[in-house]
Amino acid sequence: AILTALVDQLMQEMLIGSQQIADQPDLNAIEKIVQIAKLQGKMMEQEQYVVMQMYLPENKALTDKVNVEAVLLFSPVLAAVVEQGNREGVFQVEDPLSTCQFILAASQFMTNHNFHWTEEQQAAHSRAMLIFIERAFGARPNALIDVMLELNKFNYIQEQHTKKQV
Repeated sequence: AILTALVDQLMQEMLIGSQQIADQPDLNAIEKIVQIAKLQGKMMEQEQYVVMQMYLPENKALTDKVNVEAVLLFSPVLAAVVEQGNREGVFQVEDPLSTCQFILAASQFMTNHNFHWTEEQQAAHSRAMLIFIERAFGARPNALIDVMLELNKFNYIQEQHTKKQV
């Protein structure tokens, strides 16, 4: 019961923070997506113990519940940002809500700690996820990666991005 309450609180705080970023009129859609990802990553890192407890085998029901809730709660926020990106001409998404739901579901599943990815594999998956999102959104190649690099979000991605351009 305590773990469930802590996870619910974390989800609500992430949702509120994500919505606040999505509502900022001075940010473009790509900046909003990157800022939301950065915020959520930071919050999950700060609550790493809670997150790790959630992924223990005996808490599978909680993990499944959270994964579904994450898709349902965060997809409307992200869909609104994608709609903004459509208006700005940086995205070309026919169905923003469904697209965001698929991306979130894939992200929730692939970041599940039951995979026991190495740090290098996690970094490679982060880069692949960004490419996947760019393509799903119809964004120009490296649109998200370039903004992430500016924010120094993924050091490994920066190294890989630099290697591929050499």
